[in-house]
Amino acid sequence: MDIDKIKFRLKNLGEPKQRFNQLKYNCPICEAKGSSIDKYNLEVNINTLQFNCWACNYHGHINKLISEQGLGKDFKFENIINFSKEENKEYKIEEPLFLNQKYTEEQKKHFLYRGVPIDKLKKNNVYNVYSGKEKGMLYFRSYNISGELNYSLLYDLVNKKYIKPRGIKNEIMFQEGNLDYNFPITITEGIWDYLSTINSFPMLGLKLNDRMKFMLSNKDCILLMDEFVINRILLKLEKELREICSSLTILKIPQGLRDPSYCLGTRNNIEFKNNYLRAIQNIANGS
Repeated sequence: MDIDKIKFRLKNLGEPKQRFNQLKYNCPICEAKGSSIDKYNLEVNINTLQFNCWACNYHGHINKLISEQGLGKDFKFENIINFSKEENKEYKIEEPLFLNQKYTEEQKKHFLYRGVPIDKLKKNNVYNVYSGKEKGMLYFRSYNISGELNYSLLYDLVNKKYIKPRGIKNEIMFQEGNLDYNFPITITEGIWDYLSTINSFPMLGLKLNDRMKFMLSNKDCILLMDEFVINRILLKLEKELREICSSLTILKIPQGLRDPSYCLGTRNNIEFKNNYLRAIQNIANGS
């Protein structure tokens, strides 16, 4: 992305500070209210073209910022995330019901194994595909803070594998639009783990991309990884998160309980669940 073009369109906000892929400005909304002046709380990510003020939560796509505060109401940056025609097709979907006869016994066992409640699937935009070659698969849809679809993928219940779309840049934070940024955020590895936890998102792997770093800046976070993630990777994640988060709590899965979805879902380990809830409460209370 042409940084100079962004700076030109936002020059009404003054000269920004730059940190990694973020341009930091003084927030005009905060300044109009007489609060958080000269704090450079408004950050624009030059990769994802999203902006957010960490003080007043003024946020959205850069086109909104340009229209309201910048130069050129009719000027539009193209969205950095593009779905190819092949991969952005519409599936015939419905809300998943665990005991629906359309599911095979193998699929029902898989649901029970994961221990994810139905209302959690509905809340997190998870659907069942009921026609075509993807019939019987789960369809996950992710939305950004502006309510725009930014990613989707399928999960094959029979073969227990993900089918990720081609033609989509994966510089996203999955389901960022569902998060409460004033509440502790739990970071997990995979989708089933995030469905088993509170106010969380999955990295869909073991790396933090620029969008995640941008959205987690100055936030209270809990890192909850699988039991067998190697120590070197955990230390790297911890270092990166401590550099950007307001606070970071690390919880380890008890030995033999594998991952958050197994520990909190299937096994419903009361001791660990209480530790997890206590950590959230302590952070929320500032203790």
